Amino acid sequence: MIGLVAALLATRIFSFDGSGALTNEELFSAVGPWLDQIGNCQIAFCAANKAAVYEGRKFDPSFFPFGSVTKSATAALVLRLAELKKLSLSDRLSIYGFHLPGDDTVSLEQLLTHTSGYPEYFWGADPAVTPSENMVWDLVRKAVTTSAPTPAPFKYSNTNYFILGVICEQVTGKKLDELYQQYLFSPLDLGIKPGRTEKFDPHWYGGAGELMGTAEDLANWSAAIARVDSRVLKPSSWERMLAGQVPMNERSGSGDLYGFGVILSSLSIYDSASHAGELPQNGLEPPFVSLMIARRDRHNPSGFSLLTRAKWSKSSLNAAYGAFASATAMSDAKTWISRLRRSPAPEQFLRWVSDGEMSPDLAKEFGGADLGPLDSAIGRVDSLSVEAEQVSGSSVMIALRGRGAREKIAISARFGPHGRLEGFGFKPASGGLK
Repeated sequence: MIGLVAALLATRIFSFDGSGALTNEELFSAVGPWLDQIGNCQIAFCAANKAAVYEGRKFDPSFFPFGSVTKSATAALVLRLAELKKLSLSDRLSIYGFHLPGDDTVSLEQLLTHTSGYPEYFWGADPAVTPSENMVWDLVRKAVTTSAPTPAPFKYSNTNYFILGVICEQVTGKKLDELYQQYLFSPLDLGIKPGRTEKFDPHWYGGAGELMGTAEDLANWSAAIARVDSRVLKPSSWERMLAGQVPMNERSGSGDLYGFGVILSSLSIYDSASHAGELPQNGLEPPFVSLMIARRDRHNPSGFSLLTRAKWSKSSLNAAYGAFASATAMSDAKTWISRLRRSPAPEQFLRWVSDGEMSPDLAKEFGGADLGPLDSAIGRVDSLSVEAEQVSGSSVMIALRGRGAREKIAISARFGPHGRLEGFGFKPASGGLK
């Protein structure tokens, strides 16, 4: 559990539009307490199709390697091609003519869930060299013939997603980068694409890790996953991708599940679909570390991303999860401020309880309350900042301070499982705590 921590103040005109979108300053205010543990980084948060960005560090290249976060895009591409009848998840690998051991028993679905048994291929390569496809295939064949697959429980391996990328090219006659653009990123107006850095070439990873982009791009992509964006996939395909197919017993004892290209878990109180990436994996260079988190909530879906070249550890990863929880709570608090300042009718509180958005006790407390003072105070507030926050595995509390030329207001919100509002208080300068 992280105790109460102070945050920096924001100085931006505040918009109560009910969308949950954050300004850049609000995002910085929310994630600021976690930055010392994370190190130099960039963070982006997207809600209601609006992205806020904290640019703590400029990176070279400006387009950052996403590494294994690419797997979420490759999985979505495979599902899109399945919708178009270009392939089937039940296809056996043998029909694609790769002549790999065990390919008559390995299905595309097993590749998607890392249950094919194929071992990791990326050893002994020079990441600075631009590879041909044959160079990568030589590594793949060497790996899978040295250790024949035995389909079994989860075993994470880049081999699975490299093969899936090649299959996408084979069934369409197009290059993987064209397919990503056509089916995923152009419809979303995102600049994500394959690329390379000065010292290593992500093309070694293909569908397992070749994509690059900005923190804002990645937050927007994770938000598209969170809202099951119909511009990319049908709802039924998103449902299959996010179903949580396989327990990750090998790498996690926390009960996390692997879907298709995403890890399904509960981060603090929020259901999420996430993935991390790290390149290069040779230990010779400071790695490019990326993290994306899609907050899975039909009322307020959102996307979070973090990019860093700082040394990565369990402590910094936990801090990244804390930053995600804080930004998400800030977004939810803005949404609730907008809702409550309109003095909802009692039946609206019942609907929020029915939808799981508000606790019954809080609804009973507010159902007959006069919320007019909140509306009056918010109308004179022109900036909002985080005063304190507390993140645990069972709740998230956030305390906000609003400032204006003639009025100050303190607001607190406590969220429980799945982001349910369990406590809300405000204290205008002209009145007591409500």
